[in-house]
Amino acid sequence: MIELRDATVTVRSDGGVRTLLQPTTCTLTERRVAVIGANGSGKSTLARLVNGLVLPSTGTVRVDGLDTVRDGAAVRRRVGFVFTDPDAQLVMPTPVEDVALSLRRTVPAAGRDAAARAVLARFGLADHAEVPVHALSGGQKQLLALAGVLAVQPAVLVCDEPRRCWTCAGGPWWTSCSTPLSSSCCWSRTTWRPRHAPTGCWSWTTARWCSTVSPGPPSRPTSC
Repeated sequence: MIELRDATVTVRSDGGVRTLLQPTTCTLTERRVAVIGANGSGKSTLARLVNGLVLPSTGTVRVDGLDTVRDGAAVRRRVGFVFTDPDAQLVMPTPVEDVALSLRRTVPAAGRDAAARAVLARFGLADHAEVPVHALSGGQKQLLALAGVLAVQPAVLVCDEPRRCWTCAGGPWWTSCSTPLSSSCCWSRTTWRPRHAPTGCWSWTTARWCSTVSPGPPSRPTSC
C-alpha cells in the first residue's frame, strides 16, 4: 500500500520558493494504478516520491508502512523505478552486463551471467545480449531498463511515462512482465486530452487524475 499524507515538494530558486507538488493525500491499494495529467502537473515528482528519489518537503510518504525519509534504503529495495528516458538508467556497455549489474547483490558472481541472459530472454532481448546499448532502438532500451528493474523482483514497480518509446505492440510485454509483482504497479502518463479515459493497449485497475500543480478540469479532483 502506498500512502501520501499532505506530501508537498518545494525547491528554492532565484525567484524564491517554487512548488513542484501541492499538498497531496491519497492511499493507493489497487494492484495497478495510472497517474494521468498534463505536462507540469506533478506526475514525475509524485512518482519519484514513492521510492525516495525525491523526499517530501512536508508531510509523509509510506510504502507498505516504510517511511521514505526514515527508511529510504529499505523503500528503494522494495520499490523499482523505471525512468522516462532509459539512457538515464542504462550504465553498462551491453544489455547482459547491465542486467548483471542489477543482480550483483542477489546472484553470486559465478551464476550472474547466466541469470542475466535468462532475464533478457524473458523480455525478448536474448539476441541482443552482446549488442552495444547505444545501438538499441528506443523501445528496446526501455525494455532493457524494465528488465534490469524487474530482475531484482521488487514488490512495487513505478514507471514514469512507460509507453514513451513503445507502440501498442509493446503492451503484451508489459502485461506479462508486470503480472508477477507481489504488490502493485504505478504508472504515470501525460495526456493531451485529459477528459478522455485511458484507451488503447493498456488496462488499469484505477486511473487517478493528477492536477497537483496545474488546475485540471472542473469535474475532476485537485489531488491524486
